[in-house]
Amino acid sequence: MDRLMGMKVFLAVADAASFSAAGRALGVSKAMVSRHVAHLENSLGVRLLQRSTRWMRLTEAGSTYQERCRQILADIDETERVVAALHAEPRGLLRVAAPTSFGSYHLAPTVSDYTALFPEVQVRLILNDSAEDPIKERTDVVVRIGKLASSNLIARRIAEVRLLTCAAPVYLERCGVPQIPGDLARHNCLIDTGGPTPGEWRFRGADGDYGLSVSGDFEANVGEAVRMAGLRGQGVLQLGSYGVQRDIDVGRLCPVLPEHEANPLPIHAVYADRCLSASVRTFVEFLEARLLGGRGAVSSEAYSGTPRR
Repeated sequence: MDRLMGMKVFLAVADAASFSAAGRALGVSKAMVSRHVAHLENSLGVRLLQRSTRWMRLTEAGSTYQERCRQILADIDETERVVAALHAEPRGLLRVAAPTSFGSYHLAPTVSDYTALFPEVQVRLILNDSAEDPIKERTDVVVRIGKLASSNLIARRIAEVRLLTCAAPVYLERCGVPQIPGDLARHNCLIDTGGPTPGEWRFRGADGDYGLSVSGDFEANVGEAVRMAGLRGQGVLQLGSYGVQRDIDVGRLCPVLPEHEANPLPIHAVYADRCLSASVRTFVEFLEARLLGGRGAVSSEAYSGTPRR
């Protein structure tokens, strides 16, 4: 008899505690259910069920076999879904969440190009600076910058981003150029409270990276507002390179303390299910290729495409 069918029948019997109920659930006769269970017990050489005319319960071997059967059948279902997803055409609604500034600079144009390539996908872009939970918020992909909290979610490292400290030439002419991070205590620092390191700026010292508390007369939870204040000469700012690299390249902003620049922060695509839909898989791959193909905004270091926790 079919061993997999026998496992399914046995699970139905164990869950329902009834041969008749298992048969109705599976659309087979009670006699067929009984034959499958008997065949399993004969093949295994153990009794899986203890039963009388009025009750039925699992033996110790039956409880162990139930757990293993459930896992085996779940693995088979997931394997079939994985293989099917590899060849499916991306389509349907794709919900993507990301930090506001990063999403504005990178994801918005990336989404436009992605949907041009896959017109059957509709992307809903959710920009906020909260720690989005893909399961709770029913989000397909969350882009996170910085160190990840430990969780049961799946994370794929797709790139990394530099933290750049800079200021407008007019500000540096008026207030001087900081020579060491400690000099920032005498400068007006413009703070992005929604950035990857809110409340402190990151620098590299002799013993590695460290955080430095800074203060100033302007805070915003959106990096673009901090950037605009910096361009007006209001103070010193530290933002991800995706927000200020172009301004530095053309001289609108000048690097500050470049020799103390902290190590880059990782960028991860986070999702809840190891079995990716075609739309999630292709979008993450597309975003990774776009980020790694950037010029100065993110690292050009290549990463493995293998999802990992």
